[in-house]
Amino acid sequence: MPPELAASLAVGLVNGVLIAYVRIPPFVATLGMLSIARSLAMVASQNKMVYQFGPDHDLFLWLGGGSTLGIPNPVVVLGASCLVAGFALRWTRWGARIMAVGGNEKAAILTGLPVKRIKVGIYMLSGFMAGLAGVLEASWLGGVTTNLGQSMELSVIAAAVIGGANLLGGSGTILGAVVGAALIEIIRNSLTLLGISTFWQGAFVGTFIVVAVAFDSIRRGRCRNAGGAQRLARTSRRRIALESNQPCGIDVGSGLRDAMPRWGSGPSSRSPRLPSLRRRRRRRRLPFSALAS
Repeated sequence: MPPELAASLAVGLVNGVLIAYVRIPPFVATLGMLSIARSLAMVASQNKMVYQFGPDHDLFLWLGGGSTLGIPNPVVVLGASCLVAGFALRWTRWGARIMAVGGNEKAAILTGLPVKRIKVGIYMLSGFMAGLAGVLEASWLGGVTTNLGQSMELSVIAAAVIGGANLLGGSGTILGAVVGAALIEIIRNSLTLLGISTFWQGAFVGTFIVVAVAFDSIRRGRCRNAGGAQRLARTSRRRIALESNQPCGIDVGSGLRDAMPRWGSGPSSRSPRLPSLRRRRRRRRLPFSALAS
């Protein structure tokens, strides 16, 4: 493995251990590691531009500046990475575990998932992808400076949020992140073509982040309100069923305790639908328990 990718994996490993085992907040841990890694890069390069890459100099430049079958190599790497990551998140147990941890970490712990190891693996993968992007950018530019990629973290957050990812975790797609990144670059190029100063680009990107998060919060708030209204309607139907002595319409999970005294204590007075409802509820829990196997 190239040393630059190994260093990226090491940075991701440190981030994962600090967040999963030491329980440092992710924002603090990653921000601190960003400063440490940038300082180490300055010390290693003595804050000078690097444009000689040893005996494999031409091959290194071809990685970012060459093409395969007429397609630029960075686009080939992007497409391959998106296909592999999208398939893994959508169709593998590993991806299901990641979405489960991001959606509800406490529920993932209760189902027996190795949450800490999953977190460490995710941060190592994130570090590896960041290192791969840095290698492609350096080979495309033909040189490396210590301030290369500075302030790109804001663009990454904006691309993910605009693409539909939730900052609290549990939702998001690879395709959405790619579309979000493409939209940001289209907007930046449009601003440049319109003659707008580059100093304003950061303001536009920050505005897009705030607007996207606001729309996502409003949409999720409406979904929660709609879910609350549905739960209220179900509760009302159960109450009406109890008052009219119709136990067949009662949800076993929430109305069983209140309904049992009305049915009596004998086995013949129980509703014949209760066993099937219990089995149905157990079947709904199977996918969650299957994640831990």
